[in-house]
Amino acid sequence: MCLLTNQYDIELAIGWWLWCLLTNQYDIELAIAWWLWCLLTNQYDIELAIAWWLWCLLTNQYDIELAIAWWLWCLLTNQYNIELAIAWWLWCLLTNQYDIELAIAWWLWCLLTYQYDIELAIAWWLWCLLTNQYDIE
Repeated sequence: MCLLTNQYDIELAIGWWLWCLLTNQYDIELAIAWWLWCLLTNQYDIELAIAWWLWCLLTNQYDIELAIAWWLWCLLTNQYNIELAIAWWLWCLLTNQYDIELAIAWWLWCLLTYQYDIELAIAWWLWCLLTNQYDIE
């Protein structure tokens, strides 16, 4: 670790070593991300740390809560659309509801109308459910 990174941080080296043992991977950047994750969250979930690292790479954002929301989104929907996951996370924050289908409807509403009115989007979603029609006008 010291030779490869020119850093002499023992805790970081131990973290990297644990990473290598647990994953059989020798990616230092990913190990550092996992170590940062462990420090910031006091959690040692490698898959969640990898998701956070991917999030950081893809969005250049280092918001752990948002990354966790994206990871939950990926698990629940098997989709890896960051914009849709962010929309779902915003939906959860604004409404305190965790209904993915409703959040997707809101996201579609936002895309189609450029409006971010949740109540209006819910009304549209209810309309779609009740009439099986998807005509916004």
